[in-house]
Amino acid sequence: MGSIYTMTNPSFNNYVKIGYAKNAKQYLNRLNRSIEVPFDYRIYAEYETDANLSDIKVHQLIDKINPDLSYIETDNGKRRVREF
Repeated sequence: MGSIYTMTNPSFNNYVKIGYAKNAKQYLNRLNRSIEVPFDYRIYAEYETDANLSDIKVHQLIDKINPDLSYIETDNGKRRVREF
């Protein structure tokens, strides 16, 4: 059991963080301990599920629905797909 979550952060106005966590509130607290981002993340929505998922599985599902929702960049020839 866990949660599919969406999180927002005023540091990234045009982005929403999407993922899966066994405990979204614990994950949120871990993210917000970082000093690299000036503002805290906030849980925008949380959907509890009985399924044992992973971030990868959630993003594969999102890509099936709309592959344009992931942030994709190329850096030094490497393609990076981000969960925003």
